[in-house]
Amino acid sequence: MKSKAKFDRRQRSITARLDPGWQPERAEPVIEGGNVRYEASDRVEAIACGGLGMMETVVECVGLRDSIDDGLHLLRRHLPYHESDHVLTLTYNVLTGGSEVDPGFRTAC
Repeated sequence: MKSKAKFDRRQRSITARLDPGWQPERAEPVIEGGNVRYEASDRVEAIACGGLGMMETVVECVGLRDSIDDGLHLLRRHLPYHESDHVLTLTYNVLTGGSEVDPGFRTAC
C-alpha cells in the first residue's frame, strides 16, 4: 500500500512540474551570442578563454544552434533550456580546457 501511495505522490509531482501554467516555455535558447568585440593593444591582458566569444559567433553565423534544436529532441518542454544550450555548454567546457562533465566544477576559466 505504501508503494502505491508513493508512486501516486511522485506522479502528481511530475504532472505538476510539467504543467504549462507553472512556468511558460521559453521560445529561444538561453545561451545566445552577444556583442563580441576584440581589441588589440601593446599591453596584452587577456583571459585564456578569450576565443570563446569567437566560437559563439561562429555558432551563430553557421546556424549550429538552430540545427541542434531542430535535429535533437530530448526535452519535453524547454524550461528554460533548449537542447542546444546543453550541447553547447558541454562543448564550450571542453574547448576551454574543462575536465569535468559538470561545467560548474574544475574548468580552466
